[in-house]
This record gives sequence, C-alpha cells and structure tokens, in this order.
Amino acid sequence: MKTIFLLCLSVLCSVVFTGCSSDDDSGTNNNNNSNGSVTAKVNGTSWGATTVQATWTSNVLGIGGAQIIGGENQQINISGMIPATGTYQLTGFSGVIATYAKGSGTSVQTFTAMSGTLKVDQLSSSGAKGTFNFQTTGGNSITEGSFDVKY
Repeated sequence: MKTIFLLCLSVLCSVVFTGCSSDDDSGTNNNNNSNGSVTAKVNGTSWGATTVQATWTSNVLGIGGAQIIGGENQQINISGMIPATGTYQLTGFSGVIATYAKGSGTSVQTFTAMSGTLKVDQLSSSGAKGTFNFQTTGGNSITEGSFDVKY
C-alpha cells in the first residue's frame, strides 16, 4: 500500500509540473521562486528548476522542480517516507522514489531512479535542505543535486 501511495505521489508531482510554464527561454536558471531551489547536473549539463514545489506531511516528503525552455519540460521529483534527517536510498524498493522527466506536449518521457541516494541535512515543519544523485532507467545520470525548499 505504501509503495502504491508513493508511486501515486510521484506521478502527481509529474502531472502538476507538466502544466507549468515559464517565460524564460534563455536556458539559465532565473529562479526567484519563494518555494526554494532544486539544482543538479543532468547527464553532465547544469540544470536548475524555475518552478519548485515541496511538502512534508505525515513524514512523507515530496520535492519537485521543473524547468521549461523552448517548450521542453524537464522535471526532477523525489518523494517518500522521510521521518528525520539522514541518508536514504533512491530505488523503487526503498520507499523513496525519484524520477526525471523530459519532453514536450504529449511526448513526455519519465525515467525512474534505479539507484542513488538522498541526503536530508535539514528537515523541519517549514522546509528541507539536502543533496541527491541517481541513475535512471534509460541511462540518465542525475548528479550534484541539491535542494533547499520551503513548504
């Protein structure tokens, strides 16, 4: 049941961000989002979310970041049971799920983390801060990830 809930939460984050838009087509992260920041290297290229959403309810942490450039959407979403600071494994079997999605319109591909880690350094009722990295299905490499989010 918990796995189904986490998968649904991950899919929900993907659906929410698919509808986001941005006026910034420059390829740079002009994130003045009051919800915080999510950054990473995606397949070796620097990436920064222009839209950030996060929640922590009943020990379930959900972090999502999206960037739309020239009509292409890229998203990183992480969700799972995170009751306290610490290091968590990112796999479909660990209770903490990470996804990377890219595409435009109805051609969005979603890739699930096969291995990786989420390190939560700060966790409170107002926000979370930490780092992440993961390898996905489809051969995507998400490295040097960091988040500093408010909810």
